[in-house]
Amino acid sequence: DKQTPVKEGAWLYSLNSDFDEDHPAKLLFGTAEKNTYVVYNIYSADKRISSQALNFDSSFGLIEIPYLPEYKDGLILTFSYVKEGTLYEERKELKRRVKKEPLNVKWEVFRDRLSPGQKEEWKITLLDTSGKPVDAEFLASMYDASLDQIWSSNPIWSIYSSHFLPYVSQMNRYTPRVSLYYRCDIEQHKVAPLNFDSFFYSTDKSGFVNLSLGYGRMQKEFQGVNRPILAGSAIMSDDIQVRGAVSLESAPIVQEEVLYEVEADAVLDHSEEVRSNFGETAFFYPQLRTNEKGEIVFEFTVPEQLTRWNFRGYAHTKNMNLGELFANVVTAKEFSIQPYYPRFVRQGDKVVLSAVLSNQSDALESGEVSFVLFDPFTDKIIQKQKQPFSITSKGTKGIDFTFNVSEEYDVLGCRIIANGKQYSDGEQQVIPVLERRVSLVESETFVVRDEREKQVSLNHLFNKGSETASNKVMTLEFSGNPTWFAIQSLPALQQPKHESAVAWVSSLYANQVASFILNSKPQLKATLDAWQVKNKGKEDLLTPLMKNKELKNILIEESPWLLDAKTEAEQQARLQTLFDLNQVADSRYAAEVRLQELQQSDGAWSWYKGMSGSKYITTFVLETLMRLDKLTGVDVSSSVEEMKRRAIEFIHREAKKEFDNRDLSGSYYISNTGLSYLYLVALGNVTIPREYADSYAYYLNLVPQLLKEGTIAQKAKAAF
Repeated sequence: DKQTPVKEGAWLYSLNSDFDEDHPAKLLFGTAEKNTYVVYNIYSADKRISSQALNFDSSFGLIEIPYLPEYKDGLILTFSYVKEGTLYEERKELKRRVKKEPLNVKWEVFRDRLSPGQKEEWKITLLDTSGKPVDAEFLASMYDASLDQIWSSNPIWSIYSSHFLPYVSQMNRYTPRVSLYYRCDIEQHKVAPLNFDSFFYSTDKSGFVNLSLGYGRMQKEFQGVNRPILAGSAIMSDDIQVRGAVSLESAPIVQEEVLYEVEADAVLDHSEEVRSNFGETAFFYPQLRTNEKGEIVFEFTVPEQLTRWNFRGYAHTKNMNLGELFANVVTAKEFSIQPYYPRFVRQGDKVVLSAVLSNQSDALESGEVSFVLFDPFTDKIIQKQKQPFSITSKGTKGIDFTFNVSEEYDVLGCRIIANGKQYSDGEQQVIPVLERRVSLVESETFVVRDEREKQVSLNHLFNKGSETASNKVMTLEFSGNPTWFAIQSLPALQQPKHESAVAWVSSLYANQVASFILNSKPQLKATLDAWQVKNKGKEDLLTPLMKNKELKNILIEESPWLLDAKTEAEQQARLQTLFDLNQVADSRYAAEVRLQELQQSDGAWSWYKGMSGSKYITTFVLETLMRLDKLTGVDVSSSVEEMKRRAIEFIHREAKKEFDNRDLSGSYYISNTGLSYLYLVALGNVTIPREYADSYAYYLNLVPQLLKEGTIAQKAKAAF
């Protein structure tokens, strides 16, 4: 039976549209119309490779096409005919079949129960479908499974093969006129997408926590120990604890807390073994390679927290055959103590530090738990407490220690050790201490000329003498050269606070100015050497914090004013760092590299990596670099000059675009970008190329109008 199964003008059914050397493409095409001639075209890449007329009489036929190498990614088939003024068309894409052979990834050496701090070696074998070893690259990682409570995802390890085929279609726009529409591939530029992640937290009485990450929102219910971690803190919830949920004994706990007097010179005993490495990532090895046997062997040291870990492994070969391997690992001890430390505390807080004792042995265990509060910078013991304990076999027990947070320390060390008759275990953590008050700086600037006297009223300072203001400090800074105050602000620009073009060009500016001052003013070097002798043995207030990045980030995030220099000695220390020639050269090179990465192929700078080029950011960066040249009279480097050249070419093109697209129907008023273009040309003594002379002259003729009607900022630029 050759009649079409349905009475349609054009009928197409695909038996196989993904074809290769072993699997030809097969299609059924027909029409219910009688005595019909159908135009049958085959397209490949950017050309038509075949065209013929097929005759159908209320029938259909089988079309079989074998794959040939010249077809590359595939073919486009079109079937079309016109009947009684109506165009009928069917179109089908035939795509090259991609062969996928999954890898067989399996463990050779693996243990799913480990001890904290244990050194471990694992072995993995990768084979193809025939059982032969493969040459592959492997990504191996293991992270704390509790992180899945914040964001849990099931990654799909797969490769999407995209075949771009030309789009061919015939359209009946106006009866009886018929036209042919054809689109082929064009050059495409791939730009990495810019994704913003956000975090939104809220909770209601039902105990549900709403988390919003990225573009989606989910609702999670966290169940934890129903006891406060930080007493008197309004931001903590009594029924929520994200990590380490433990079932405690339901019976009330009677605790005997003993507070020991501490000798003035008592220091921490480092001979006691405690767990202190609590990294949330056990390892991350992104480029492991197989040996000739298809094996991957790697070593790692297990972090010391007691938790469950998720192992994730992903493999691929050069021809993109894929494999994956997942596993769960537990770190545990027969007897352990697990404190629940707050992320930070504030001065004046009364802290209730909770811990859980766990005895998984077959016998009752009893002994004593000691709690030590100490200064991590000097190891000086601040407070000691002890409590006895007794736990049955396979049992758990909660225990609390209470302490007050003094204003004397910026960071507190906490050590909890449980010593039993057969087992012992302990943890040590460092907790940042945040100020409970916000530091405010008020200033009054005045100028004294010649030998005159000047009276300055300071009654408005300290919130007009507010009684709640504390730690009042008044500092008088005097300089015979006001430029010195500008120099003191340079250290704030030297270290970028974020990865933007604005931050990096500011860093480059600060470092280059520092280098220029140091090289042109030898007497400044003598002053810095004198400061170094004077401050020998004295450390900057924030120096200990810089040794611990996590603590520094928490303190600076919650108390950003700590970065401000509070004393003359601290200002001197920061200026010494600024004018260190080795550091200046290193910081300047880093800024140049970042600016090169942020500059696009057309010469424009993007604000952040991944964004498109911006003429506003480009104008700011170029103006800063030109001002730097004007100030120092010295080129920074050949790479910076090349970046400037490309950026100048970009602003020329943008100005000409604006000139070509101007409104000719009425009076044209120069835009801020046009004015900035003129300003940059004047600031950098830029030579105008012939192709941009008309647009430049046009903008220049509009400047007198701005001098009369523009804003203060516009008048300042126009006058330059």
